[in-house]
This record gives sequence, C-alpha cells and structure tokens, in this order.
Amino acid sequence: GSVRDIVRAQEIGATALGLQSARITAAESPNVRKAILRAFRAGSLAAVFAIKVLDEGFDMPGVRGAILLASSRNERQFIQRRGRVLRKAENKEEAYIWDFVVSGVGVMPDGYAKELAEMELLRCIEFARLSTVWVGLRPELELHAYDSGVDFERLLEKVLENRYEVNENE
Repeated sequence: GSVRDIVRAQEIGATALGLQSARITAAESPNVRKAILRAFRAGSLAAVFAIKVLDEGFDMPGVRGAILLASSRNERQFIQRRGRVLRKAENKEEAYIWDFVVSGVGVMPDGYAKELAEMELLRCIEFARLSTVWVGLRPELELHAYDSGVDFERLLEKVLENRYEVNENE
C-alpha cells in the first residue's frame, strides 16, 4: 500500500543519499506534522516524504525540489504541486521537480497501456514544456510516446491549446 511505499522511499533516501528525513501520512497528528515541517524549514531535515497531506495549506516557498511518485491527473492538483516548489524565495534561483511516469507497456493490455500513456504524457508535456530542460526532455517524451503507440504531436497540440480533459475525481 501507499504507506509501505513511502516507508520504502524514505529508506532508499536514507541509504542511497544519506538524507535526514521524516514522513507525513494520515497517521501523524497535526502537532507532529507541524514539528516535522518546522524541522524541515530550519534545515535539520533534508527531505519530507508525504502522501497527499501536503496538497493544501502547505506554504514553504524555500523548497527547492520535489519528487512526485504518484502524480494526479487532476490539472488543478498538479498545478498546485508544481507551484509549491516553483514559488519565488530569497536565495532561490531555481527549483527541481522529478515526476515519475507510469508505463503499462508489456504489463497491461495494449488499449489500457495506450490510454495510460496518453494521460501520463499529457501531464508530463505540460510540466516539461514550461521547464528550462524542455529541449532535452522532448526527445525522451517523444520516444515514450512512440513506444506506447501514442501520437506525441497530437498530445502536444492538446496541451498547447489546453484542450485535454481532466478527471476531477482524482
């Protein structure tokens, strides 16, 4: 489940990167959450691992990076998540967002894999086209689209015209 995933991600961060971190899930009380966020603001924690609980009411413009392991297809939600990291702050010239893409190729029936690829690519194109690394990311996204049987140019056109549908229930 999600809690096991976040525990494993935190363990990887500690082992591979030596990150001092904490996690915030629904199990932590509001007071514990506040204490964790204070420690993060103060710099005694390098990372906070969270499941949805930081989607609203999280104001830390100094955050310089985020790793999104489970992105939402809800446009409002992913714009909020992106904005939390990209806010201007003193001594902050840039910020980083790593957004993982789920692929169903080879593990799902072709129709479902293609539908999943389209939804994931729409979000990724929206993120990437506004980034400073768009030129480098575009070929990778085009290759993923090709491997998934998806028309990249059609998706790019949808994003540029902002005509893609968003599932508000996610």
